[in-house]
Formats: sequence, structure tokens, C-alpha cells
Amino acid sequence: MIEQTIDAGTQSAIIAQNSDWKAKRNQVEAEYTAAKIQYDRLMKIEDNAAKKDITEAKARLEQAEKNRTLYQNIPLQKVQAAKFFSLVSPITGVVGNYNYSVGSFINSGETLLEVTNLNKVFVEAQAFNADAAQVNNIARVTTS
Repeated sequence: MIEQTIDAGTQSAIIAQNSDWKAKRNQVEAEYTAAKIQYDRLMKIEDNAAKKDITEAKARLEQAEKNRTLYQNIPLQKVQAAKFFSLVSPITGVVGNYNYSVGSFINSGETLLEVTNLNKVFVEAQAFNADAAQVNNIARVTTS
């Protein structure tokens, strides 16, 4: 888990963004509740209600449910914790050594760590000039 250090201006923008998100989520919840109440009321008086009103109420409720589901799938912790993020690797493997600790600063473009893909491991060998002739004649190398 990485924590991003941000300046006061950026932090206030994130707080405002969180507030906007919460307000929009509350608005979506209120719309869903109102649509559900209206639809349920019309269904109770279905015999006396106009078919058009029931169809409109059902469409409004379905749209409100879609919007509600959208906002429920975004966890509040993710919005509130905009300073924190997880690192994910596109491959499975072994994380190599890294020399960072809590509170370390990292510059843009700096390599944090490397993940070695165990499906493809490369071996690098060093040979001295005096051994170059012998290395050129090697047909196969095995490692253990």
C-alpha cells in the first residue's frame, strides 16, 4: 500500500471531490426511494391508476435502481482514501529486493521494485577476457 503525499491545495480539492461524490450518492439514494414509493403506491391502486402512469413509474424506478447500483459499486473507502493506492503487477512472480521504508520519498520515473516472472527466468553470466574463447565453444549451459 502506497500513500501519496500531496500539498494543501490538492488535498482540499480531494476533500471537495469527496463531498461532491457523497452529495451525488445521497441524491441518487433519494431518487431511488422516491421512485420506489411512487411505484409501490401506484401498484396498490393498479386497478384505478392509468397504465401510462404505471409504465412511467416503473421506468423511473428501473433507472433509479441502475444509478443506485452504480454508486453502490464504488466503495466509500476508495473515494475517501484517494491518497492511498495498491500496486498491482501484471504478472505473478517474486518481488525482488527493494530499499524503501515507510515515509520514503520516491521520484517520478524511479523504479520501486521488480517482479521476476518465474515462467521466464534469465541467467546472466560474467566471463573474463581470458575465458572468452572457451565461452564461445559452449553449446549448452544448465543451472540449478
